[in-house]
Amino acid sequence: MNPKRPPRLEPFLAESDDRRRWHRNVAQGSRATADVYVRRLAAFCRLMKVPPEGLAQMGDKPLRDLVMDFVDLESRAKHAGSYIHSTVKAVNSWRKHSGRAAVTGVNIRGRESTPTLVDEVAPSPGQVRAVLAKAPLRNRVACGLMAYSGVRPEVLGNYLGDDGLTLGDFPELDLSGDEPRFRKVPALVVVRESISKAGHTYLTFAATPACRAIEDYLKFRIAEGEKLTRASDLVSSGRGRRPFLRTMNVSEGVRATFRSLGMKDRPYVLRVYFETRLGIAEGQGKVAHRFVIHWGGHTGDITARYSLNKNRLPSDLVEEMREAYRRCEPILTGDVPSEGDVRREVARVLLGSLGYSEKELAGVDLTDVEQVRALTQRRVTPTPKKQALVTVDELPGYLDRGWTFAGNVGQDRVLLNPPAEAATAPTSPPLLLGPGGEGHPVPPR
Repeated sequence: MNPKRPPRLEPFLAESDDRRRWHRNVAQGSRATADVYVRRLAAFCRLMKVPPEGLAQMGDKPLRDLVMDFVDLESRAKHAGSYIHSTVKAVNSWRKHSGRAAVTGVNIRGRESTPTLVDEVAPSPGQVRAVLAKAPLRNRVACGLMAYSGVRPEVLGNYLGDDGLTLGDFPELDLSGDEPRFRKVPALVVVRESISKAGHTYLTFAATPACRAIEDYLKFRIAEGEKLTRASDLVSSGRGRRPFLRTMNVSEGVRATFRSLGMKDRPYVLRVYFETRLGIAEGQGKVAHRFVIHWGGHTGDITARYSLNKNRLPSDLVEEMREAYRRCEPILTGDVPSEGDVRREVARVLLGSLGYSEKELAGVDLTDVEQVRALTQRRVTPTPKKQALVTVDELPGYLDRGWTFAGNVGQDRVLLNPPAEAATAPTSPPLLLGPGGEGHPVPPR
């Protein structure tokens, strides 16, 4: 028996080479989907008392009637429409494998509904911090990456437990010293194509709490005598026969922590939390929508650019993404920003309004008042003083302060130019107000 195949599937698949061939074909897309289809097809055949080979040989009209009877029975049993629809999809997959037409024209109420998730609400930042505080080291790493990096459970360990995140997927994790540590925080996380649900490589980041949890967990493993390399699994399966934890084991660990805190949510709610908090950050103008899409593992313009560049993004774009994530981190973790963070954000907004780009500000210490003042003065032109219209009695005082004569206005008024250091070269001759209020140029001297 293949140890990677759940035992409950063996009896059904062992009865026919064609069934095994069908299972392998579906598994080319997703092994998890293939196993679900086997269970759904077996349940359909047991309930409707017909063997799979009979379904393959049945005519279109009798099969359609049989499926409609199945839908009616399951609906009366109050089973979810999405579950019924999944079973019909398994039957159609088996039919197509057998070279026969699929069943069409069967209506299933609530086929897209998810009744178990209707009341699901993303946890608060305080609840997530409580989960991290309560979780054992290994589960803390999983919870931290799901909540703050948005990874799915299968990224940490896939369905079969033969692939998952490795230490090499953290380019900024330094393993050369006595203790593992991140050279940069937030730290870059590379989700490879083989563990990405959408089938493409993408980048995300690990927040400070997740980085600290990873460092503590790796120190523990080293203390236990394990020798870590870039190929080592991030979330270790211990002494099991598989190199990685399986997805269901990752979820079980997170769920156990939830239950210890009285939370009845599914583990995937941590990813819901990630996308919810980033939505808040996006609404506050802290991050571009294209970054949010990419960090969630969805297809977008950055993903297309990533693929075209053979899984390499320009370093300036990566740093721009890191800085955007850093602005989002207080919203993700629920931490109150420090005085330095506030000063940095105020300076960023000020310099951004003066036309500075993120690339220009990359090497600037935004908490340094002198650096910010120097950058501000480069883009801000001092407002020149205007000409002054004074009486003859006030004239001596202005002349002493460096004002210069521009012309007479009437019999008792004098127009003066500001001192040379405050004046700017006029683009046109200054205007004098004549007796009737009309303007005319000052005659050259």
